[in-house]
Amino acid sequence: MRRKIYILFLIIIVLGLITSCSDKEEGDILAVVSNLEVIEKGKEEPETYWIIAIYPDKSKSKEKIKIFVKDENVWNLIDINRKYTVHYAKNSNGVINLYEIERLK
Repeated sequence: MRRKIYILFLIIIVLGLITSCSDKEEGDILAVVSNLEVIEKGKEEPETYWIIAIYPDKSKSKEKIKIFVKDENVWNLIDINRKYTVHYAKNSNGVINLYEIERLK
């Protein structure tokens, strides 16, 4: 009887590990931490703030990234033409949201 319980327990653990390492679902997001330079910022409808940034590193492309900022206070502290370490996430529909930002010294 103990052996059956041990085998059942082992099977449950293995299945748990397999399912936790499965492919992403549609709603999953891609999180990124990178150094970016803010080149523009603005706001749209009430309480919709955004920044546009590029990678300052010459080896990467100068692709512009539009990042939405949820907090107006954070948005007010972001300066144009400054470099930051930015933690942002892109969700399944392509919207990029800011999680953290810190000015590079």
